[in-house]
Amino acid sequence: AAFDFVGNEWEEIGWADQPDRPLEQKEGTFGITVYNTDEHSGPPINYTSPPGVEGIRDRITQAVSKEQSLAMQMLEFRPGARAEARKLFTRQKLNLINYKRLKMFVHGDELLNADAGDKPVLYIRFGPTDRTYYEYRQPLYPGWAEANNLEIDFEELSRTKNVEFRIDAATARDIAGIPIPDSASNVEVFYRKDPNFPEKEFIVVGRPGLHNINYITIGAINLGETDLSGTEIWLDEMRLTGVERESGTAMRLKTDLTLADIGRFSAQWELKDDNFRRLDQQFADQNGKEKTEQRQLYVASLKVDKFLPESWGLEIPIDAKLNRTTNVPKYFYNSDEPTNYTPRGFGGRMKTFFGAASIDSALQDQITFSETRSIGGTLSRRDKNRDPWYLKYTVNQLRFDLDYSKSEATSPTEEFNNKTTISSQLKFQVPFGKDNFIRPFSFLGKSKKLGFLTGQKIFYTPSAVTANMTLTDNTDQRKSRLEAVAQDPNVNVKTTRKFTMDWRLTDALNFRFGRDYQNDPQLRENAERDTSGNFLGSNFETDNNIRAGDVVSNIFNRLDFGENRRISQTVGANYTPKMFNWLNPNYTYSSNFTYSL
Repeated sequence: AAFDFVGNEWEEIGWADQPDRPLEQKEGTFGITVYNTDEHSGPPINYTSPPGVEGIRDRITQAVSKEQSLAMQMLEFRPGARAEARKLFTRQKLNLINYKRLKMFVHGDELLNADAGDKPVLYIRFGPTDRTYYEYRQPLYPGWAEANNLEIDFEELSRTKNVEFRIDAATARDIAGIPIPDSASNVEVFYRKDPNFPEKEFIVVGRPGLHNINYITIGAINLGETDLSGTEIWLDEMRLTGVERESGTAMRLKTDLTLADIGRFSAQWELKDDNFRRLDQQFADQNGKEKTEQRQLYVASLKVDKFLPESWGLEIPIDAKLNRTTNVPKYFYNSDEPTNYTPRGFGGRMKTFFGAASIDSALQDQITFSETRSIGGTLSRRDKNRDPWYLKYTVNQLRFDLDYSKSEATSPTEEFNNKTTISSQLKFQVPFGKDNFIRPFSFLGKSKKLGFLTGQKIFYTPSAVTANMTLTDNTDQRKSRLEAVAQDPNVNVKTTRKFTMDWRLTDALNFRFGRDYQNDPQLRENAERDTSGNFLGSNFETDNNIRAGDVVSNIFNRLDFGENRRISQTVGANYTPKMFNWLNPNYTYSSNFTYSL
């Protein structure tokens, strides 16, 4: 892969006359331009391409495009001076983690003379921020010398972040242009020589990652004693090499077992390697967040009513589910150091596939794990033709739902995140028939002139009446890996009640009434009174010791659903008279009321 290195997106950051001074944009000190073989091959530039590099030949016309380089014009380059230019990746971050090396041809000015004490140094810097970055430095020699070729081994660069290469403030002061380590602001600095090219240096500030690059900076600093003003540095063919092409696999298995009309069991297992990718993907993850994904899902359902007498007419379906997901990253969190996690052999892969394999303890704080266990059931009675009316309109219209779920999760940023939820619902609905009406003017006969009146229906029962009550009990507790002590559990108990009635009074006139209550059983009102007993006001406090069982007891003993947090009421009417075939007016009335604590 290659960059559009000589595009117009490079920005001159500035120039400074000393390494420890801030950069400033000062005219006549530093500039960025482009040289090419068509316009600058003669004097005074005398541009030449790197050895073996030429323009692209058109397959049809056989014409060769111009070859070009980015030129850093060091107009003021006295001893200690430095200058920088930058390219920002604003649309999409640059991800280098799937490559092994970054290479570039570098041309030093022909006037450079190492024997005379010339020590210009080129550096390239990249990272997410100005306080967290990688840097690579190398000396410059005249021309397209092979020693000028920049070649950064990303594996060696990442290894520089090992503790053994961390330097102190005294050592950092001897290296021009890098920040001083500061434990108070979490600025760590790492330094070492490139083992492949001892003249060149690795510098790492903070804890950057190769998958999260927002900018690339190129700069030069004069560490010698010679004034190098007027010299130039040419840069060409910045490219990435050694792309990873490791193979990956994905497995999926699903099975279903049905036991007549009594129950059903299904299971699904999935395993996807961190290197697995689709045919249309260049990499498994464009953001450098490849991971080995494991998932096991078990679902079971049982109709308990099948074990009870048919004459009872009960329906009691129960459902249970277990969902477990484990993601092991290819690289350590916020790093480009590989975890080297790979299921070994056929047996190890099968254990991992079915969720029976253990994960190395060194990776326990790197995985993202979640497991959810839930069970729920419904109790109702189905209508039977022989049921008496008092069953049909009471017990048969009741429906009770109860669900329980518990989830546990962990991630590189959270030591644990656990949640428990209990929810229940009781619903009652009266199914009034559609034929509950009278025609009070039917005695007028079937005259066409009076047809609109003789056919008028008046419904003497509502269309539907529904009452609904819910109770939820939620508990969650979490602890981040930065916290010394876990947070207190967050307990939330709520009840709701809802009543709605729809009444179709005539074919053209409809009424609707609804009222909702949202209650907080944990909220208690405390009245404030003076010494004489006069009421001064009230305040509310939350009692987290009240749980779902206490609420059920309060409801049955005292009809206490908790403090009203919100009450809403809706009254509406709709009138659509049919006056003429060509005219169908529609009149609507609505009134809403809301109270919130």
